[in-house]
Amino acid sequence: MKTSIEQLPIELWIEILSYLEAHVIFHAFTNLNHHFDYILTSDHLLFNVELGKTDRNPLEYTVQPYWSKTILNRIIHLQPLISQQLSHIPEFLRWHCSELHQLKSLTMKLRGRQISAISNVLPHLLSLHYLSIKCVPNQILLDAILVTPNLNVAQFEFSRPITSINIRSDKISPLKVLDIQLEDDSYSSIMILLLSHMPKLQWLQMRNYDIYIDKNSESNLTTITYLVGRITKSVSHSPNCRRLKTVEDFIIIWLDSNIDESHEDSQTVINQLRQLINAVQTFNEIEQCITYFDEIKDERIFVIVSDTLGPRFVPRIYKKKQLASIYVLCDNKEEQKQWVLKFPMIKGIFTEIEDLCIYLKLDLRQNENNFTSFIAVIFRIQIDPTISTTPFADVKNVSCAGSGEQEILFSMHTIFRIGETTQLANGLYQVDLALTKDNDKQLVQLTEYMRKVTQGPTGLHRLGQLMCHMGEFDKAKEIYTTLVDTTSTDDRQQLALFHHQLGYISKKKNDLSSALSHYQESLDIKLTYLPSDDPQLSSTYCNIGSVLQDQGDLDGALEHLKFALKSDLRASKPDRLSIAIRHNNIGSVLEDLGNYHEALMSYRKALELQLSQVSKRHPSIATSYNNIGLVHRKMGDNLNALTYYRDALDIFERSLPSLHSSLATSHHNIAMVLDDLRRTKEAIKHAERALEITLHSNDIEHPDVLRRQAYLDDIRRKL
Repeated sequence: MKTSIEQLPIELWIEILSYLEAHVIFHAFTNLNHHFDYILTSDHLLFNVELGKTDRNPLEYTVQPYWSKTILNRIIHLQPLISQQLSHIPEFLRWHCSELHQLKSLTMKLRGRQISAISNVLPHLLSLHYLSIKCVPNQILLDAILVTPNLNVAQFEFSRPITSINIRSDKISPLKVLDIQLEDDSYSSIMILLLSHMPKLQWLQMRNYDIYIDKNSESNLTTITYLVGRITKSVSHSPNCRRLKTVEDFIIIWLDSNIDESHEDSQTVINQLRQLINAVQTFNEIEQCITYFDEIKDERIFVIVSDTLGPRFVPRIYKKKQLASIYVLCDNKEEQKQWVLKFPMIKGIFTEIEDLCIYLKLDLRQNENNFTSFIAVIFRIQIDPTISTTPFADVKNVSCAGSGEQEILFSMHTIFRIGETTQLANGLYQVDLALTKDNDKQLVQLTEYMRKVTQGPTGLHRLGQLMCHMGEFDKAKEIYTTLVDTTSTDDRQQLALFHHQLGYISKKKNDLSSALSHYQESLDIKLTYLPSDDPQLSSTYCNIGSVLQDQGDLDGALEHLKFALKSDLRASKPDRLSIAIRHNNIGSVLEDLGNYHEALMSYRKALELQLSQVSKRHPSIATSYNNIGLVHRKMGDNLNALTYYRDALDIFERSLPSLHSSLATSHHNIAMVLDDLRRTKEAIKHAERALEITLHSNDIEHPDVLRRQAYLDDIRRKL
């Protein structure tokens, strides 16, 4: 272990010095002192200085500390004592910038008025070659960076600017290398300002740029593309220049010996891929592709490979850390399965590029952690204190954002009603919000319903129910399995509930045998402390009937469902929503038995009960619309069926997450009716969306995925 000489204990110093005479020690230290003075004043000694932060407010740093000019003249690097923390560097530079003749490198984190101080200093640092800044940028700072006279390399980490940035400037920067990360540059103003005024730029790295750029703003995106393209062109003939790198999160590589970009078929495929992301690279040869692959360090690569090159190419890249997924594009799926099974990174084998793009789009979405292209939205909020007691306060005088921000602080439970949405400009929208009334009928109904469906003694119980309602079945299964494993066998009611929920989850995942097993286990436990016709058993009877229906035992299913309805009606205060569910389920079995008129009566009875209890935009209303639409279709009334299906989809889109399984069912139903009406192109769009949503929660071999894929293939052949 190393230590500084001044940290040695006194006892050890005494032991060392005991071997020397006093006058020898004095003479030695005197000479050493003179020698160090000589070294410190020598022009050959240069300094890397680290400045810390005192407990005082840096803005109160008004006393000029003593630094000799001989030392200031030899400082070549200045940075904070602790990386990424505030320091007194701005104040130090304000006092001494005229003496820092050899300062070549400067690293700092800034805030508030420090930015203004640095903006005044930068143009006077004549030897500065490298600059690293982390801050909230403003126009003054960006202009100062542009006129720093000999700056060659810069690294910036900018948060969202508070003030607007003007992209026009008469200043030109000598910068050659730029590494920049921005939290938000929605109008691309920072990037346009910098790139358009750096004519010597040779190496560019833009981090997370696809996250914050407003891709709906064609003019700004075109400008950025042009500027980057100009930089590429300017350095393409320079043998000593590093490859220009624009960082995107993802790259698609298409490897096929038959690719010919001048040919219409190849160009069509490339255009389809570029609708997903811009970065698409094509290769005809394996070695050429491997070389490119190895150059990529930060991005994630999605590979599309032909069946002829795949068996030789995939074994060479499947362990590379840049690789995200592999897709095989071929003429015959069956011939490829043997070698494909060896590589789990291969997500699928496809004969049509359209199908591949559906799977690849979902894969990209999952890999990007739900990052999406943003548009600018202004929320205009209407507040009427006479109709709402929701707390809110004007905090502009106490906000840390400064006097330039006007802020209203609302209570966390505040709920707004969405009104009109207006497009103000390209990429800029205004959404009108109104504070809800305390006695808002729909809000009261929704709150009461959510309170009912997420009941439980602990947060984990309620979280499991919430995951089920959100369609996150893998997470829900994990929660309920944990609850079963950690619950005492004496707690029969809780164990019965958990097995019931696991049965529900298994059925949603199409594991019917597991679902029936869990439901039966739940029923057996309940029968140890309840009579067989107790209303508490109704939901279990109903769910067993539903599984039996899926297994083809329609008579057994109908028997269980009718017994469930009978049990519900025996309750002292029957739950009208539960009874509606029973009517829906009985209608479904009657429909399968071909008794369409009786099925329609059951569905309409369910809808009537639901409308008396919940909002007309509640998901359960949509389910009933779907059911009624399905019966109309089977009775040959396609126009009525389409009306009900579209009403159901509208409700689901307003009330459920965008990838909920119920949306897949709605899109599939609409596709079938449109297909019946011979509106094939419209049908294909809905069938593709149904497949995309189904893939979100299931692997490519899941029966629902295979069924949706087969249906999509079938209607495509009709074009």
